[in-house]
Parts: sequence; C-alpha cells; structure tokens
Amino acid sequence: MRNTEHHDQALRQLGNDLVSGALGLRAFRGEVTALLRERFRCDQVVLWCIGGGAEERSLRCVAERHGERVELDAVHTVATREIDGYLEHLLRAGVYAAPATALLNESADMQALRLHPSGARNMLHAGASYNGRFLGVVCCERRDLRGVWTPSEQVDLRRITARIALYVGTLAERNPELLETES
Repeated sequence: MRNTEHHDQALRQLGNDLVSGALGLRAFRGEVTALLRERFRCDQVVLWCIGGGAEERSLRCVAERHGERVELDAVHTVATREIDGYLEHLLRAGVYAAPATALLNESADMQALRLHPSGARNMLHAGASYNGRFLGVVCCERRDLRGVWTPSEQVDLRRITARIALYVGTLAERNPELLETES
C-alpha cells in the first residue's frame, strides 16, 4: 500500500486552497483526480456531481482522467433513474467495488459501468455526501483483471471522498451557485 499520509497532506492542502479561494473548483477537480490516480494506482478516475430538479435528477461528469490526460469539460450525464439499483447500493454501503470477474453479473454492475464513459473493468466507487446531501460519486478503475480492491482501499476511498465532499460542501455553502455554474 502506498504512503497515505503523503496523499492525506496533499488533499488537505488542496482543500484548504479551494476553501480559501487560492484554487478554483476546476483546478481542484483536476488535482484530485491526479491524487486519486496515484494513491489507488488507477488507470481511470471519474468525478460525478448530482444536479437537476427534484423530478429529473442526473449525474454530470465534472472530471475524467485517463493516465496523465484529464478532461474537465466532459459532457457525459446519466439520469439517476437509469442507475437506481446501483445508487441504492452505493448510498446504503457508501462504497461500491466490482472486480472484473463480477462485472456484468448483476444489474447494479451494468448500471455502474455507465459512470465510466471510456469503459471499465475493475471498479471502486464512493458516494460523496455533505450534511446529509448527496453531492456525487468518485469512481476509480483499474484495467488489471487480476487485482481486487482490498477492504483497506475501499475504506480509504470512502474516507478520502468524505474529505473531498467536506471541502466542496463548505465551498458550496458560501457560494451555492458555484456548483451549478462552474464545471
């Protein structure tokens, strides 16, 4: 396992910079995807933000990183009604892990694949919530078909995602329209 203290310190600095205004939300998202990729040895990291009205909620992709390449203007959206089984599991458990060998065996796995616009094989997701409000999903993926996500990696992603949600939620309390206007 990689040194998580380094990643924790880096995330704290990014979060403090975001909340203080020294770092914009777009830049924060780009840096967080790089941090997650390094920490979890991922091939792909995707960040999703919840949006829409009460009648038609959807997840909107706000950052997608493949290797060193990051896309902060992704246009992918997924209606929550299309992934309700997956979201139910994610919100109940807080984390969603689907090794490559299990993919396509259950409808929730099929739905989770929709959150990886470039495809996925070995997924680890965590739900981001702040003050009881669901903000979105952090998705990690490995192309390695042999590896499984360890329980400690699952706990670590939940913990890191909670920190990300804390920083973004704090920023949104100060400037509620920011999440809607800045992609």
